[in-house]
Amino acid sequence: SQCASLVISPKMDAVIRHVEFVPLGKTKALVVIVTGSGQVENRIIELPLGLPVSALIEAGNFLSTVLAGSTCPHQQRAPIRESSQQESGMSNPSQITNLTFDEINVGDTAEYSRLVTNREVELFAAVSGDHNPVHLDPEYAQTTQFGECIAHGMLTGAFISAAIAMELPGPGTIYLGQNLQFRSPVLLGDTLTVALEVTNKHESKPWVTIATTVRNQDGKDVARGEATVMAPGKKETVTLVAPSAVQLVDEAEASGEN
Repeated sequence: SQCASLVISPKMDAVIRHVEFVPLGKTKALVVIVTGSGQVENRIIELPLGLPVSALIEAGNFLSTVLAGSTCPHQQRAPIRESSQQESGMSNPSQITNLTFDEINVGDTAEYSRLVTNREVELFAAVSGDHNPVHLDPEYAQTTQFGECIAHGMLTGAFISAAIAMELPGPGTIYLGQNLQFRSPVLLGDTLTVALEVTNKHESKPWVTIATTVRNQDGKDVARGEATVMAPGKKETVTLVAPSAVQLVDEAEASGEN
């Protein structure tokens, strides 16, 4: 079979892991290109007149499938980067080490980044049951004040939870509470960075207060809040277990299989 290829920025590596087309109205689309090392490049393209939105999305899904299954000699897969762990000097990205209550200091910070794509939004909708068309139907979303699909607000909240579990304090942390204010919509193709900062430690209990701020790739706040967690009392390094592969199946296709 032939190798799939795309011309990308010279500053990015040449291994493409994911390509997604996000409709922006009827005449333009955002092309999100993610490389094997986690680099992201966003482009706005003009659409041919009369091109159905569904065809655009299917084209992106098909291209990503082709790229993921390519056996081209020059296309060697690099690890998928889900957070900043690989940039923190950790020798084994499949293991993470926590910070205990005694090790944590007021002023400690950490960050965690995620790219928001149509797949994340669809998976969150499937798990939560929130099928609001403003998240899933590009044609409907065009009629709203946003003009395009936006991510669920609590998907951003889930990224905060992941940052606490994966970065600060890390494994063994118990979530006690979270308040959250949504400041700006999250669009498909946005790269969100969760910034954590320890603001208080309880005097007699292993409770830690953490300021949580989420910004997009333009540095704009999309959410702010404060988390209260029970920090781990035991120092440990754990091996990460990848979740089982999840495949979204159209309802019509699923009913046809039964």
